[in-house]
Amino acid sequence: MTHGTTGTAWLSALRTKRVLIIIGCVLGSLTLAFASADIEVADAKGKRGKRGKPGPAGPAGPQGAKGDTGARGAAGPAGPVGPRGLRGRRGRTGPTGPTGATGTAGTEIATANGTGSATVECPAEAPFALGGGGMTTTGELRISSPLTEGGPPTAGEPANGWAATSTDGGANVDVYAICAP
Repeated sequence: MTHGTTGTAWLSALRTKRVLIIIGCVLGSLTLAFASADIEVADAKGKRGKRGKPGPAGPAGPQGAKGDTGARGAAGPAGPVGPRGLRGRRGRTGPTGPTGATGTAGTEIATANGTGSATVECPAEAPFALGGGGMTTTGELRISSPLTEGGPPTAGEPANGWAATSTDGGANVDVYAICAP
């Protein structure tokens, strides 16, 4: 191969870590060969080849040591309310409680009787009627009510007696009043 009309031509060929060097001189149309040598080049490297296919997977390694226990996670949200359970057995009776306070001091029972009806008034030392009632030997009680000064009380007036009347005008009627100071 000729490269120019004057100068030196170099031709290199790479062959498996050996380089064939041909040195020549071209003068006009006359070509002279000076030397030809087959020498080994120690550092010669060829073009990088194509990447090969991956090899098969290697065998699995040995089982690793057990790791430390992780930290406890946060509590989750509360779940829904479950179904109502069965009713339990009745428990034992508890101990008896302490005795309560005594009733109103100085209460008195005032009584009276009559035919067909009867009335009773509370005494001066216990002038307020807390309650009362009556009973008859025949018929039924038609009226059992508080009294104020011998008649029916109006709103806000304290009662000071009691009255009872039977449905049988000839029946014996007993009446009572619970009176307090």
